[in-house]
Amino acid sequence: MSKRSHASPPPGPPKSRRRLKQAVIALLLIGVAVCLARWDFITVVGLKNGEFVVMRYRFFDESADLPRLQLLRKREKLDQVIAPGKTQFEKFVLLRKWVHDQWKNQGRFYYPPWDALEILDLARQHQNYGFCGQYSIVFAQACLSLGLHARYINLGHFLTAVWSDEYNRWVVMDPTNDLHYERDGLPLRGRELADAAWHDQAQGIFAVGSDGSRTPVTGEGLRPWRNYAIIMRNNHLTKPVVVRRQGRLEPLVHQDDYRKYLLAGRDEVAWVAEALAWYPPDLPADKMDLSRPASGDPQDFRDVYNQTLIFLAAKDVKSGSVKLKLLAEHAPEFQSFLIDGQHEAPQDQIIFKLKPGLNTCSARVKTRFGWLGPESSIKIFYKPDWFARSDHRSAMELKLGLP
Repeated sequence: MSKRSHASPPPGPPKSRRRLKQAVIALLLIGVAVCLARWDFITVVGLKNGEFVVMRYRFFDESADLPRLQLLRKREKLDQVIAPGKTQFEKFVLLRKWVHDQWKNQGRFYYPPWDALEILDLARQHQNYGFCGQYSIVFAQACLSLGLHARYINLGHFLTAVWSDEYNRWVVMDPTNDLHYERDGLPLRGRELADAAWHDQAQGIFAVGSDGSRTPVTGEGLRPWRNYAIIMRNNHLTKPVVVRRQGRLEPLVHQDDYRKYLLAGRDEVAWVAEALAWYPPDLPADKMDLSRPASGDPQDFRDVYNQTLIFLAAKDVKSGSVKLKLLAEHAPEFQSFLIDGQHEAPQDQIIFKLKPGLNTCSARVKTRFGWLGPESSIKIFYKPDWFARSDHRSAMELKLGLP
């Protein structure tokens, strides 16, 4: 019986060859690790920036420094009125409630200039109680006196919108009825109410009073918002509104005898103001009143305030330092930037010393009235050279004399 022969496996590589291969791989890995350790870089990985104003229509703002406004603030003790509010929005509501409580409209009255002090004086001294227009004028000028921003809304009914730094949006305030509007806990702006009115989407919208009461808004209640328009200026103290008297147009200015003003309920009270109406972009043209200026571009109504924009202006990888350029956009009362919620920077550039890994720097406008604009932030990833000396200082730091 013959024996079977089995082929033997080919001989493996000598041990010395395997060791050489392992050594080469190890050296390559060490080389890669050293390269990575010596590789240093700085890169922006996230940016949350403010906005630029891009309205096609110019809005004219009254200066908060106007003596008439500051007299209103001082005489009416408006700082005390808003003091109990913990947030800017709570302060808006307190101010709205204060205006609402100053008088109760009784119909017939002499129509005074758009001047909060004159309106209040006539109400208190002569029982000349105005209507929605006067409530809104007093409220808007009270806001302006405190360095807050406000504009008028006309639906046929007159209201006010205030710029909320907290929500980074315009918010409707109705001082006549002491309320604002919310949906899902968010205070609404005029465009949202107008869109809801045109699309019959009242569900989920509530009218919220200063006492916290919440009343569901009906489709019928929203219908006036189809007439939504904003008045393109609030500077009626320096440039009085024009009224029609006996067929002639004339500025509505202060009179020593209030009885020389037009008498609402007897005379025709027609004021002339520059207004911009909003129509949803999907609204058919046959439903629009094309006899008045109108727009379907949301940016024409945005008119942002107190925005901060952050830019990476320079970087020094060796020292792990960056220079950030800060821009305050549409911040007429700008005082400084608040950095990381702690430090004030009066200048528009800062040197930021990075730590290895992810770094975040936030900044927001602080106004001279103490209001804080919406927060912007930049996220920067820093990978240092792990073998480099840690006491390297950049030319930026040396120039500024930083320790």
